[in-house]
Amino acid sequence: MQAAANAKERAEAYASGVAAEVGQLMKLSDPELASAGGRPIRHSGVVFEAMAASGGDDMPIETGEHEIVAAIDATFALRPI
Repeated sequence: MQAAANAKERAEAYASGVAAEVGQLMKLSDPELASAGGRPIRHSGVVFEAMAASGGDDMPIETGEHEIVAAIDATFALRPI
């Protein structure tokens, strides 16, 4: 997932500016799901945002090309170097 790779690259850039290195991923969430009433799910000490299943009808999707845009919020621990 490109959004996750970008988040880690940005975290590494910020960490180098404060003489630190990126540690463990502490929190990963989808800001769009969180604003839509998502609920946190814990897995191996990391919090993921997930929306509860609606149980409604399937969403119709037309054939062809579709652009998908993803955004995440990622929080990493910092370790001094």
